[in-house]
Amino acid sequence: MESWARPGRTSPWANERVAPLQAAGAFIPVVEESGGFKLGHQLHGTVFFVSDWGLFLTAAHVVQGIERAGVAILAGAGLLFMRVEEVCIHPDVDLAFGRVIIDPHHPTKICPLAISATKFIPGEEAAILGYPHTVIGDERSGQTLGFTPDYFQGDVLDHQSQGVGLARGSVYVTDITIPTGSGIKSLSGASGGPLVTTGAVAVRGALCSASEGYSICTDIEHALAWSDFRTVAGSSLSIVDA
Repeated sequence: MESWARPGRTSPWANERVAPLQAAGAFIPVVEESGGFKLGHQLHGTVFFVSDWGLFLTAAHVVQGIERAGVAILAGAGLLFMRVEEVCIHPDVDLAFGRVIIDPHHPTKICPLAISATKFIPGEEAAILGYPHTVIGDERSGQTLGFTPDYFQGDVLDHQSQGVGLARGSVYVTDITIPTGSGIKSLSGASGGPLVTTGAVAVRGALCSASEGYSICTDIEHALAWSDFRTVAGSSLSIVDA
């Protein structure tokens, strides 16, 4: 795993006791189906799991317009691909939830993240988990199979009650951006990835957009107040005051 933390800071995603790599996955369109499914060569964003039966959250713009897709997570030295069964898009903000089909016999299990009911305050440390520069290739066509999760840390700058553009509703503005020298061109593949607390990791937002010098994340409060999501999730959510 490549990591680009600020000096002296430790990635929450590097601590597998708290946020293992199987907590988030890459959302990849399906371009062909024949006795299974074949994935496209470029991911559309990041999802994060909130239940052990495959329920995930992400940004609406990651899944919008995609008819068939899969989610990939690291599984030992390889990858585990799971078909996306259904997706539901929030009517007002840049959030969506969906579900993957899990193979109960596969040794690699997804690891859901807890959702925090507490707000960030300006100056508080935060991190975004995601797959910003992953390329998924088809081995049969000679493409290289690459899969590189990353984390990015910084500070929360502000909480705004109304964002603009994609960032509708209440949002967090952070100074989390691409570090100099990382070689990463864009955070676009990390869109939809969780904005988490450091230490005891819990989700407080989902990455909506990133520009030079700052990134904007949809407040997770919109998921907690979303009746369709709460109905589907039932009692499987872990909601913490952290």
